[in-house]
Amino acid sequence: MEALQILAITSSPVMLASLPHVPHEMLKELSEAASKPDEKKSLVHTVSIGLRSVIRNCPLAAIREIYRKLILLSLKGSILRLEETGTEPVSGWTGISASIRESCSCADYAQLAHTFQILFQDNFASSKQTLLEIGVEGAEKITGF
Repeated sequence: MEALQILAITSSPVMLASLPHVPHEMLKELSEAASKPDEKKSLVHTVSIGLRSVIRNCPLAAIREIYRKLILLSLKGSILRLEETGTEPVSGWTGISASIRESCSCADYAQLAHTFQILFQDNFASSKQTLLEIGVEGAEKITGF
């Protein structure tokens, strides 16, 4: 949850600093990932490419290192793994994926950075809700989005 919370808070400025340095091919790959018909698979693939774009292209070494660690924490916490079939619907994904595709097509970095922030905020909120639903002790004390 902490990794998701940090991503939700920092993703917009970090993506905005990184995206101008991302090769056009990676933006195309990001757009294609957001176009996959299976929403859960599409979400996971899009998040993965977005985070890789930061660790490979951000001009700030400290940010690259922090995001490497956040990816490891996310993997450990099952945020990026497909535990279902990958075909499950994701709340709000239709609008988010459309925004990502549109942003990539015209290299609108501000819109793309903002969309990633919304994506991580939604992931944080849905993860917290899942913890509450399964009765994890202390989940109600988690603050944020």
